[in-house]
Amino acid sequence: MSEILKVQSYLLNGLVYIHDLCEQHNIDYYLIGGSALGAERHSGFIPWDDDVDIGLVRDDYNKLLKLLK
Repeated sequence: MSEILKVQSYLLNGLVYIHDLCEQHNIDYYLIGGSALGAERHSGFIPWDDDVDIGLVRDDYNKLLKLLK
């Protein structure tokens, strides 16, 4: 497995964790930037992308920060 695929695998696991946490606590989030583009255009990651971009409104961001501490 190439390095970028390993990184993307870790990122996906982290995103699944964030997704589950947000679902459990009614926190809305959305993919933005390259993550949104990759989801639409590549049905996953852009092949060279090595990060995940998510957006939240301020109140949900603050809730998520408290949960992650």
